[in-house]
This record gives sequence, structure tokens and C-alpha cells, in this order.
Amino acid sequence: MRSAPNAPCGFRWTTQQLPDDAQAVPEALAATGIAVCEVTASGFDEECVTSRGVVKGFGVLAKTVNLTVEAADLADQAALGDYWAGSVTRLTTYHSSPKTQRCK
Repeated sequence: MRSAPNAPCGFRWTTQQLPDDAQAVPEALAATGIAVCEVTASGFDEECVTSRGVVKGFGVLAKTVNLTVEAADLADQAALGDYWAGSVTRLTTYHSSPKTQRCK
């Protein structure tokens, strides 16, 4: 059953997967030569839920991105530092999910 577009809602805390972000991260890191083996992304915030249980919106207060990558040599601290510095720099510029919109 659908709710009216202007139906009031209550808010509850939730975590949702952000598959668009999980897909964007390896693409963003590919430009740096960093091969990502596995990535997950999730957002945490409140979702807007009507009295009928229909979710009208979800905003992202905090985002978690988990990466599994391969390093050539764990003993080479300088190379690891450069590797992660490049990763962090690139991750701060990747296009974020449109799912970060707040409900109206």
C-alpha cells in the first residue's frame, strides 16, 4: 500500500549498503594504480518511515568504506605510506552516491 507523498513520518537509525559507492571506489583508485580486491560501502543515518512502514527517504550522516587491497611488500613502510596517501587523496574526490539525499 502506497503512502501519500506528504504523509508525515517518524525517523529511525539505520545502516544501508551503498552499492553505487562500492562500485565507484575501485574506479576512482584505478587512476592511482591501486588494485582493489574487495570493497563495501555503507551509510548510517535516519530513514523517514511513514505510519504504514513505507520508507520515504534516507540521508547519510556517516559513510563507511572498507577496502581489501594487495601490497607488494608489507615491510616497505615508505611505499605503504605513499600507497595509502594516494588512496586517501583519491577517495576524498570520488563521486558520492546520490542516495545521500535527505527526505523532504
